[in-house]
Amino acid sequence: MFPRSNMRNKTYYKRTLRPLYHSSSTLTPMAELVEPDDRIIVPGMVATKLDNGNVTLASLGDKPYGLFCNYVNGELDELGGMTDVGIWRSNGVFEVLSHDQAQPFAGIFIENYPVFWNDVGQLWCDWDRVPWYPEQPSIGHVVSASTRSIYIDVSFP
Repeated sequence: MFPRSNMRNKTYYKRTLRPLYHSSSTLTPMAELVEPDDRIIVPGMVATKLDNGNVTLASLGDKPYGLFCNYVNGELDELGGMTDVGIWRSNGVFEVLSHDQAQPFAGIFIENYPVFWNDVGQLWCDWDRVPWYPEQPSIGHVVSASTRSIYIDVSFP
């Protein structure tokens, strides 16, 4: 469950996305190819599928495809120059943890509020929703939240 890291002082970091309950029998992430990019991705950030079949961080207006399972770029890079990543597309409840290097979520989360994503693929809640993009679809709702973790019930089309 711990990410691979070339830096020994980071080996204590835990995975920032943990599946808890699934509504289907698919308990493993799907293998996908990530589009080469310099942005830091941590598990729990929202992915979108491009026309060429690769995945990348979702921006405002993109169709959500799933949640990233791997650390990409940065100090905890698990790919090491490769392009294979795991994407959770299962419907179910996930725990998303806070992280020092890059946050998989932003803003304040309130129970039963819908979950969206922002322009850099971070999960966020309706409470701090960007008013200039009101047609942004929801990927689920908040089950519970604290300052260090959120529990979300997600559903992907």
